[in-house]
Amino acid sequence: MSEDEGLFQLTNYRDHPSNNLYKVFFFSDEQRAQHFENLLNEKSIPYESDTEEYKNAPLYLYGISKTHLSAALECNFLTMAKFRKPLL
Repeated sequence: MSEDEGLFQLTNYRDHPSNNLYKVFFFSDEQRAQHFENLLNEKSIPYESDTEEYKNAPLYLYGISKTHLSAALECNFLTMAKFRKPLL
């Protein structure tokens, strides 16, 4: 992820920059990334993972084939729900 793109997005996933058959999920928090990875493993969703330096901190990346996108989105939703802060 380039510095110009920024992390301010409505979602934490985007198209893979060089392979349109994949989506890339990204997390700046290691606990969220680990929880997401655990859910992927529980559901036997194949993925590739990597880290990238973004603004002097690690960014955790997960490449997932679009054939598994629905299940990966469910894992992502469960991860976001687990770590969300109450509104009130």
